[in-house]
Amino acid sequence: MPVNSYVNKFNRGEVDPAIQARDDFNKFENSAALMSNWTPQRLGPMQYRAGSEYLGAAAGATYMVPFVRSIESTALLEFSNNLLRLWVDDALLARTTVATTIANGTFTTTVASWVDGDTGSGTSAWATGGYMALDGTGSGIARRSQAFGSTATGEEHTLRIVIRDAAVIVKLGTSGANSEDLYVGELGPGTHSLVFTPGGTVTLTLENSKEVRAIVDSVALETTGTFSLPTTIATADLPNVRYAQSGDIIFIAVTGQPPIKIERRGATSWSVTTFNLEDGPFGTLNTGPITLTASALSGGYQTITASAAYFKSTDVGAIFKLVSAGQVVTDITTVENDGTGSVRVVGVGTSRNIQVSATGFGAASVTLQQSTDDATWVDVRVYGGNIVETYNDALDNSILYYRLFIKTGDYTSGTFLLSLTYAGGAIEGIGHVTEYTSTTVVRVNILEAFGSTDATLNWYRDEWFKGEKYPNTVAMYEGRLWFSGSGRIFGSVSDSFFSFDTELDGDSSAIAKTIAAGPTETINWLMPLNRLIVGMVGDEMSIRSNSFGATLTPLNVNIKGGSSQGVAPIEPVMVSNRGYFVQRSGARLYELEYSPGQDSHESIDMMTLNPSICKEGIVRIAVTMQPDTRIHLVMADGTMRSVLFNRIDDVLAWTRIETDGTIEDIVVLPETGQDALYMLVSRTGGRFLEKFAPDDEAVGGTESRHNDSHVRYTSPGTSISGLTHLEGKTVHVWADGQYRSSHTVSSGAITVASAWTTVVVGLEHIASYNSSKVAGYMLSPTGVKTPTALTRRKQILNVGFVMSGYWPGSLTVGRDASNLLSFPIIENGAAAATTTQTEYDEEQFPFNGDMISDPRIHLRANNPCTILAMTYEVEEATDRPAT
Repeated sequence: MPVNSYVNKFNRGEVDPAIQARDDFNKFENSAALMSNWTPQRLGPMQYRAGSEYLGAAAGATYMVPFVRSIESTALLEFSNNLLRLWVDDALLARTTVATTIANGTFTTTVASWVDGDTGSGTSAWATGGYMALDGTGSGIARRSQAFGSTATGEEHTLRIVIRDAAVIVKLGTSGANSEDLYVGELGPGTHSLVFTPGGTVTLTLENSKEVRAIVDSVALETTGTFSLPTTIATADLPNVRYAQSGDIIFIAVTGQPPIKIERRGATSWSVTTFNLEDGPFGTLNTGPITLTASALSGGYQTITASAAYFKSTDVGAIFKLVSAGQVVTDITTVENDGTGSVRVVGVGTSRNIQVSATGFGAASVTLQQSTDDATWVDVRVYGGNIVETYNDALDNSILYYRLFIKTGDYTSGTFLLSLTYAGGAIEGIGHVTEYTSTTVVRVNILEAFGSTDATLNWYRDEWFKGEKYPNTVAMYEGRLWFSGSGRIFGSVSDSFFSFDTELDGDSSAIAKTIAAGPTETINWLMPLNRLIVGMVGDEMSIRSNSFGATLTPLNVNIKGGSSQGVAPIEPVMVSNRGYFVQRSGARLYELEYSPGQDSHESIDMMTLNPSICKEGIVRIAVTMQPDTRIHLVMADGTMRSVLFNRIDDVLAWTRIETDGTIEDIVVLPETGQDALYMLVSRTGGRFLEKFAPDDEAVGGTESRHNDSHVRYTSPGTSISGLTHLEGKTVHVWADGQYRSSHTVSSGAITVASAWTTVVVGLEHIASYNSSKVAGYMLSPTGVKTPTALTRRKQILNVGFVMSGYWPGSLTVGRDASNLLSFPIIENGAAAATTTQTEYDEEQFPFNGDMISDPRIHLRANNPCTILAMTYEVEEATDRPAT
């Protein structure tokens, strides 16, 4: 009977049953019907996959976000129910109690113990509710400070500061109030954790000079325990987290919530802050009957009053733009080099009249100044004392700006009220809502001075807070920060990520665009490729300029449709300017590749050879670039899939990853060698963060890290503890280069037979492989090649393996999972080795095959081995079965 020899490599991975009868299809060759817990490699081998190292317990169900400042500066952000924790260098960030104390850090009834350092008209005081209020005036600074003792000199301290409404300048120094040799920075509204090490007595200074009210909620020194920061992201929100990083800031968008920022201020100093809007994006002009009235032109803790019920408690954080009829600018000053804002004067005759007022108590000269560009000023007249007059420049049809100003050297003493009133034109002022009072009244910080305290019908509100239509996606693209949601997309001012002012002149102005095609209400993600891609339920649309290669500007932006595959609400990944996303079915992976000829992105199915491998549903994806490029996918059933791909070698191989427990989340951090893949696993006893070992550290060496949830030890003795996370589980011991034994964990420990030096203890996982149908040409009874082996009876006679990193006995082979045989105990005339074989290349040995139409080869491994190639001989039957 004819006998044929075959060689099998493994970089085709697992393919779908529907293709396993297609031996005419060249990509079917070397494929598998099942590949689980094997790692296929681009060059052809497959390795018993590396194990995962136990790092610690998670706070609960989580969503992990990578922070990557550089290869040497990374962290994992663990979002759980309203909580953020940090993993740095594979350990949870923790704090330690110190003996130093801060007095009256909660401001329950007073701001006692805090030294008043106010300057000019700035005011620091206690505020109802238990706060320190810092009201700056532009020229006047609101400032308080406290020196705390040197009891714990030389120890690391962590200062927690909670701020509301507006930013506060925080200084830490060793030279008294206002010193800043330990730290200085502007901290926005949110919760901040600052680490510093004092060399003596330290003074904390809190100040605000801006013409708004900043609120300090509390100041305290953190105590021993795992570090965490509060967030508004609940468990149900975790799948909706979208993020984009710029430098030390990660911007977070979540469906149904205002955006937030995660800010790093050093390796161990972190903040969670709100993303406060300052100058847009604004919606359309009010067209209803409700008027809004500002209580003052500028300052903090002012009010806006509506003429009828309008405001809601969710308006806290919103911004309103009020357009005045006429222009009024004022300033209360006690310093030189300070003055009013400007009024814009147009028209002829008396329409150019300006009411000038400079009153006060003290000594100063006040100058009326003129400008053609609202930037460069020349003196018009000087007032040596109090003055109230009407000024007309008689410069008909000129467009000019005017302000009142106390120049350097012109101030001696006193407080002065300066004011310009002009009946023409308008001023657009902006107020940021800090407190809801009633349906008709809100408190505001005035970010840009209003032009009048009269009621106005002409007002706008921001687009994000209106009806709680917050953006739910975020990305960085072409020097702009982009948000999108509810069929709208917003790009910040160029290189100014906190400004969304669409009225700036020039190409740098913010961009606001409506996506007017398809089911635009649901935007699932933004992906910055050659074009900015908007992933929606019905399409993957691109935001692009009118001409190829041109940068996006407000005047050349347009939106084009994509493949209409539609996307699932799962964050995509990018590789070499290609994007990879989950199609709207939730069970298919697609690639987005840019086509210069079409100036568009084409969607390419990554699952043509195995369309059903993700049928359980995909819930999270991540990508590792080294040693081979792989996309990893968490499935709804708690398993994983990985796809290896390389375009140059035309490699695309799917494999399965399973472990003891349910895999819930994955995340990747880059490293100088192999990228680090982390997974969150739920097992009996909790949820645990684990990190896959590098492939080359799981090949049977002295310390072989091939077991899951493993813990590493150096000379632990015979009683090995620290295994509480595996309580009641059967664990396997690899020590000093050998597999030693298995044990059941009791009270977090096991007892082993000997005191080895290098020990790894973890859970065994089983790697399974089942070949596809035997393919290729077979010989007919007359010795003529026939085009297929399908439906012909045949038998696999012998198998052989070429391997590396092979632990003897780790691999068994047979016709199916129930009929597996060990390798021969005598090989090449000698007893089989009992230590890890760096190279294994022995003769074929008999296989327990049957003469059937569909013989298969099944492999099972439970310890290290890397199969470089498998050979097998197939005999074809020359007779036909009786009928």
